[in-house]
Amino acid sequence: MDDEQAIRRLIMLYSQLLDDCRWDEWAELFSEDAVFSVWGESHVGRDAILAAISGIQPEMPGKHVAFATVLDVDGDQALAWTDFVALADNGPGQWGRSYIIATAARYYDRIVRDDGRWRFARREIRMAGDPLPDGAVPTPAQ
Repeated sequence: MDDEQAIRRLIMLYSQLLDDCRWDEWAELFSEDAVFSVWGESHVGRDAILAAISGIQPEMPGKHVAFATVLDVDGDQALAWTDFVALADNGPGQWGRSYIIATAARYYDRIVRDDGRWRFARREIRMAGDPLPDGAVPTPAQ
């Protein structure tokens, strides 16, 4: 697997492990000193990120659908911009659980090769219509 494929895998694993509440494995996707910013709050360090995010997940987790990733890889570092839609559980449906769109947003990521694998060093979320997160690099035009 080349670097771009490995980074795309990291991005997809994030959503699936989060939605499956596989917290310990999900936390390993972040570097030890990573920063995760969402809703105006920043959480620093893998343990703080794990505590903050696992603590706000509802009893019936939703689904995160990530797509349209743009990558810039430079050696052992990369920038990524990924759009996503978060779906909230809406109770029983015709074929299992039913979901409604909770939000549409974009991840702004700084990713590093850490101990032989790609991990998030910084992950910031911009909800649709919100200004660019402080310090985030805008999506490239080319």
